[in-house]
Amino acid sequence: GGLRELLRGAPGVPILPVTSYGGSLLFSRSLKPIVRNVELGMVFHAPFTPSSADIEDDARYEALVKSLESTIASALPRAD
Repeated sequence: GGLRELLRGAPGVPILPVTSYGGSLLFSRSLKPIVRNVELGMVFHAPFTPSSADIEDDARYEALVKSLESTIASALPRAD
């Protein structure tokens, strides 16, 4: 519900999906010992602006969330 409330509070503001990767490998042991040679990265995807119907209609909102999840997951390396 937090995303939906943010979108309601800032209508017309674009969403910028970002994928970050490598952190799960780096922090897998709480930095004890520090894991070396871990590639950290970020991928910035194309921004888009959801319509008010995307936010208020339950089915469209669920589709929006699934689309965001898919976009973010598409840039994850297989190891993450």
